[in-house]
Order: sequence, then structure tokens, then C-alpha cells
Amino acid sequence: MLEGVYSMLGDIAPLTEMIAIAKKHNAMILVDEAHSMGFFGPNGRGVAEEQGCLDDVDFVIGTFSKSVGTVGGFCTSNHPKFEIMRLVCRPYVFTASLPPSVVATAATSIRKLMHAGNKRAHLWENSRTLHKGLRDLGFQLGTEEAQSAIIAVIMPDLETGAAMWQALLENGLYTNLARPPATPANMTLLRCSLCAEHTAEDVTTILERFAAAGRATGVIG
Repeated sequence: MLEGVYSMLGDIAPLTEMIAIAKKHNAMILVDEAHSMGFFGPNGRGVAEEQGCLDDVDFVIGTFSKSVGTVGGFCTSNHPKFEIMRLVCRPYVFTASLPPSVVATAATSIRKLMHAGNKRAHLWENSRTLHKGLRDLGFQLGTEEAQSAIIAVIMPDLETGAAMWQALLENGLYTNLARPPATPANMTLLRCSLCAEHTAEDVTTILERFAAAGRATGVIG
């Protein structure tokens, strides 16, 4: 069970190498593209498509609540044992189907994502600009370079992270304050999630507010 983009640090899985190991040991492969769908790949299908290994994946799962903009989720597969998923998946067995209006909206959104190359390019540009800007300001980030639209700003401790989160919030900028057990290695971080509707001016404003909050809390000099 793998993820395309990991939700806390925003790092990308080396799916090609991981899938090769799984195949060597005759294991079935399930990839969660919740945080990469719409952003990665020529058709927005995720990291597996981007890395050219989608045909080697047995099951792909994802959510409609992020890039698709509705609610619910999906699992898709051509694997002969796909029916087992239907039988053992508790939410599928015990939950009613999604409303037709939600399904229609999700389907329309997915079709639009397939042809959203310009939006993907714009989002990549924003992600790289924000990542570089935060590093230049002196913040410690979860990745050495922008790997996705998720950018994690590492805090020295929970108390400082909470103060930084509050300072940003009071200045009109919302981020997610993440702490253990959601984060790896007892890490506290501020999780930034960009979208294609953010403008270049928005990114500049984000950097200005991070700079002010960082200096006020002592996270940066």
C-alpha cells in the first residue's frame, strides 16, 4: 500500500522502485493518489501516471474532496480480485451511495482535470516560488525542493508552532498546524496547501505574512 504524495511533508514516493520490489515478491499493489490526483501526470491521474508505472498498479484509490472539489472517494482496478474489495470494504458495504448530484459534479470535475495542463503548470510555478521563498527567508521545510502543492514548514516545537500558527491566523493566513501522531518523527509543522486559483500576488502575500510571523515568534531572524 503506497501513496503518490505523502500528505504531511508533501514528498513523492519513488513508485517505480517500490512497485518493482512488490512485483518481485508477488504482492498486489494499491496506490493512494488522494494528494496527487489532478496535479501529476499528463491527464492528472497522479504520480503513477507521471512516473509511467500506472499499468503496474493493481488498485488506485483517491478522494473527491480535494482537487475534485466534492465529497466521497473511489477505488478503481482491472484486477481479477477487485470484487474482494467490495466485500471487505466497510464504508462501501454499510454506507449509502453518493447523491447523483455529487457524482455528476465529480465526473464533470474529473473531465476538466484531464485537460487542465495550464492550471497544473501555474500550480507548479506557485509551488516552486513559495518553496524557494520560504527557504530564502530561513524556514526549515519538509523537502529540499518543491515536490508537490503541499509545503511543510517545520517548527522547532509544538509551543512555537502554535504561536506561529496563531500569528499567521491573526494576519489573515490559514495553515494547518500538524503534530504527532499525524506527523513523522515527533515533528510539529505548518502545512501549506496551494491550489491553482492562487495568483502570483497571493504567493507574495503568503511570503510576507510568513516573514512577519516568523520574526515575531523567533522562528527566523
